[in-house]
Amino acid sequence: MTADPETLHLAHELTRAAERHLLCGEEAQAVSCLERVAAREPEGDLDLGRARAHALVRLGDLAQTRGDKELALGRYRAAASAREALLADAPGDPLLGQEVASADNRVGDMLAELGRVSRAQACYADTVARATAAFPDLVAHPLLAREVSFAYQRAGDLHLDAGRRLLALGYYNIGHGMAETLLEAHPELDLLASDLSVSANRLGELFLLMGQQERALGALEASVAAVERLLQADPTRADLARDWTVSVNRLGDLLAGQGQQEPAMELYMRTVQAARPVVEAQPHQTPLAHELSYAYQRMGDLCLGQGDPHQALAHYAEALEISQRLQLSHPERTDLCLNLSVIYNRVGDAHAQLGDPPACFRSYDAVVTLAAPVLEREQHRVDLGRELAYALQR
Repeated sequence: MTADPETLHLAHELTRAAERHLLCGEEAQAVSCLERVAAREPEGDLDLGRARAHALVRLGDLAQTRGDKELALGRYRAAASAREALLADAPGDPLLGQEVASADNRVGDMLAELGRVSRAQACYADTVARATAAFPDLVAHPLLAREVSFAYQRAGDLHLDAGRRLLALGYYNIGHGMAETLLEAHPELDLLASDLSVSANRLGELFLLMGQQERALGALEASVAAVERLLQADPTRADLARDWTVSVNRLGDLLAGQGQQEPAMELYMRTVQAARPVVEAQPHQTPLAHELSYAYQRMGDLCLGQGDPHQALAHYAEALEISQRLQLSHPERTDLCLNLSVIYNRVGDAHAQLGDPPACFRSYDAVVTLAAPVLEREQHRVDLGRELAYALQR
């Protein structure tokens, strides 16, 4: 059955209007438009059903951004159910398969954020089972296959969070193997190179936790190489720059931990050279800006460790400027509060080396002012509590 063309046209117009409202910061108007689309029954029309499911996903995204995780979960579940119904009417459609898997993964992500870990794991397992049963030749459908790869990696994340490192390694290896196979089969898809970089970086982080430094080094180098060629071809790509700088920074951390300070400093400088022009042109790119701030902080740490507090303060000043802007733009994000607290503590340490007690006090007091209110509402944040305790002790 085909819906009235005017009905489908209106759904598309409302969806486009919602995105325009979001660009103008008019979230309430955007939500109103999307809710009108989500309220329409598809009546057997595939295109209208897709538009409705897309509206539900966007409503979930907006709810998640507002911090309403339960509402977001409900929206994602509704989108997943809607897409499953569409796929039942059109079995064998790989695009619909990918859309179902994407919605299922979003449900799993939200369950994980809400602490319902076993249900999240079951959701990721469903993503894998449904996709592999309906589409045995996954490699021929790269967009669907990458959702399956994501499901394996996110399941690995949950095992890692629970301290089950060997299980996490098993899931990461499967996800990484899929990412490698997909890129080999579809080298024309740039996003697959980015996926490979992210999966290799996950492996590198895990190998570091397991004390397997050589394997960590190999994984992180592979992560850097996966996107370096693409980034050189288009250095303005913020998504590629972010993936690349994450791996470069972690590789720098690994070398610094091995006492190779000069190569580590060179890697952090490479992050600065790649990320700074993009962040200056696109200041809303929060993940990339965070990596840029982190690189400056780590350069400051190396200088401070070498007994050069003046140069350390110069690097910390750059990190501080970026992190302050990010925290002011996203005051609800505890991770940004943590990053800023770490930098303030480092600045205090640098002033201590210079023998400047008033400047020390100002920096450590900034941590107290910033972190204490956050910890009152999020007492489980041990990492932020550690920074607050350090500032109070100093």
